[in-house]
Amino acid sequence: MRKILIVVFAALVLLMAGCSGQNEGAKPAATPTPVSTPEAERTPEPAQGGSSGGSGASAGGINTLYDLFVAKKMYYGKATVVENGETRTVEFWYYYDADNNEQMIRMEHSEGGVVIMRNKYEDNTLTMTMYMKGMQNMPVSPNCDWVMVKTTQTVSPGEAEELKDEPVGDAFTATVSYQGQVMENYEGKFVDADLTLFQPDGNVCSVTMMMTPPQG
Repeated sequence: MRKILIVVFAALVLLMAGCSGQNEGAKPAATPTPVSTPEAERTPEPAQGGSSGGSGASAGGINTLYDLFVAKKMYYGKATVVENGETRTVEFWYYYDADNNEQMIRMEHSEGGVVIMRNKYEDNTLTMTMYMKGMQNMPVSPNCDWVMVKTTQTVSPGEAEELKDEPVGDAFTATVSYQGQVMENYEGKFVDADLTLFQPDGNVCSVTMMMTPPQG
């Protein structure tokens, strides 16, 4: 799961950087610092009962990705972060399709940028598909509404099998910080699943991007 978090984090950095491109010069990268908000305050709370993992829901709560799938819910988050002295808003939708062992993530920036990520496990192969829209620093053809980047990497069969038991909060952790900056405000809740959020609308153009698999 650590590899997925790195990829999601990279997408978030790309989203934020792309949307703030219209007023940037060469801006220094922020020094990563630990997120100071306790994990329990940033993760969805199960109904009164246990708060640890496991493959089943606790007292009707949603703990794991499989619980999220069974309940036909998505995890929605909304956060604000300060960029160059200005407050920006980012919204997230997160869904897990257990039938296809696929994570789906949508991120929208208040400046208009959108990223959709679909991470699908098949045996020992992870296929990561990213759709990007409204990125200021990404030149595209006039007839392209979305830019698609697809990469694959090899993972262990155990990593693919254990995905369904991943706690929802752990799988979503990478979306609550941006370049080490703690979100000023963060709220999260479960909402009814709407898979149309993870389908790009309009014309999609693909590009080639080289990615180095995370080590460790």
